[in-house]
Amino acid sequence: MRNIPACIFCTTPFQIMAAICLMKDKKFKADLYILNQFKQADEVADRMQKEKIFEKVIAVDDSGIKQKYLSHRNYVEFRLKLATTYLHVKEIAESILIPDTHYDEMYVSSQAYVSRLVYFYIIKKKLDTKLVYFDDGEGSYDNDKAFIPKCSDRLIRLLMFGKKSCENVKTKYLYSPELYFRLHPQSAGEEVKKISCIWRDKEAKKLLERIFSLSDETKISEPVIFIDTLRSPLSVSMNETVDSALEILSAQFGKDRIIIKKHPRDFENMDDGYKYYLYNSIPFEAICTQMDMDKKVMVVVRSTAAVMPKILLNEEPYVIMLYKMIEGSEKDERGDLFFEACAEEYSRPDRFFMPTTLDEFKDILNKIRTEENIL
Repeated sequence: MRNIPACIFCTTPFQIMAAICLMKDKKFKADLYILNQFKQADEVADRMQKEKIFEKVIAVDDSGIKQKYLSHRNYVEFRLKLATTYLHVKEIAESILIPDTHYDEMYVSSQAYVSRLVYFYIIKKKLDTKLVYFDDGEGSYDNDKAFIPKCSDRLIRLLMFGKKSCENVKTKYLYSPELYFRLHPQSAGEEVKKISCIWRDKEAKKLLERIFSLSDETKISEPVIFIDTLRSPLSVSMNETVDSALEILSAQFGKDRIIIKKHPRDFENMDDGYKYYLYNSIPFEAICTQMDMDKKVMVVVRSTAAVMPKILLNEEPYVIMLYKMIEGSEKDERGDLFFEACAEEYSRPDRFFMPTTLDEFKDILNKIRTEENIL
């Protein structure tokens, strides 16, 4: 029997970066399971195995498992299939887990389908493995309800796996416990520990370069980064406002000093004269480590990319978020609180803006332009 202190399940590059930081902090042995929910997941798993940071690295065919057990034609059928998969936890978990291995702890960032079933299998086997959460970006700070099962699901879990399958997990590892408690001042009984960010360390940066194929070509030299949102022909008001903001930005700084990072699923809407970032398979968090973010201006429609430099690297670029300017944009009070709390974490609060009109946006750009040694 292999006795390993931990296994870590990841579904995104951001989580892989956090998992590496956890290893550096805790200095324990762990197996890494990478679910293929992002492009090049299999390649990243191969590179991670060569780095020998983890005992073993397993690439999990997440899409294949879902196709086999969760294929559906409508929402009702999906809910029924989701419930019936609990009958197959042994079959699914044993197809994933390294045989004859016991883990003291299991680290997850979300209630992802496959990792959730693996944990239910561990409960059913009475393996006494502690579940721990680690940083997954915005949801780890402002959406605790994401981990609370729905009433129907809760009943099924209780019947099949016992109350442990519905318990709230008390231990969390986050990059910014301060931000978490700013959003949850009344939290009691929770153990929130800090993940140290290592990505300014020279060797750690080289490690990222190898894992995510970073190079001189993937660096962003332009001082202004415009992070677009997923466009839709039906979102007329949003498209007009975003395009107007981009025109104002271009008039202030010039198109040659702006690079546009489009949404990974948006392959259209490219305008002549602008430069576009071409390496969308590389996580933005990794790209940030290649730059001095304090010297950048980030204009973002609505994206957690805006706050990653602060949370991950403790660097404070100028940030201008545009979503409050968009007429008819969906109200998201929880998201508003998150971004406002991030702004409050800035040591220089005059670098984080959420304008409500294009005129206000223009005034902010004028202010930035007058700052000494900026652009």
